[in-house]
Amino acid sequence: MVGLNVGLSVVAARLDWDDPRRMTSGWGTIGSTVGTLLIGVVGGALLCLGALAAVFLPALAPYAWFLGFACAVGVSAAVAWLALLFGADRLPLVGEA
Repeated sequence: MVGLNVGLSVVAARLDWDDPRRMTSGWGTIGSTVGTLLIGVVGGALLCLGALAAVFLPALAPYAWFLGFACAVGVSAAVAWLALLFGADRLPLVGEA
């Protein structure tokens, strides 16, 4: 979530502010909040695979726990990496290089 927030905040940065409340645009905050919510929901759903397998297919529960954890970590890492690449590509447009 931190990688997502940093990557999206670069695009919304405003360097000509005179009031601290105007350091970012509203779109950056909205994108960061929505992205954090989505990654939380997707990660939480993947982490529930083990609990669902324990109820419906108890023999496969250990594999489902591992698969859910691995997929949640993978999705989180991929989203953070893509967001940081997105922010790094647009860094020269902000005025800082």
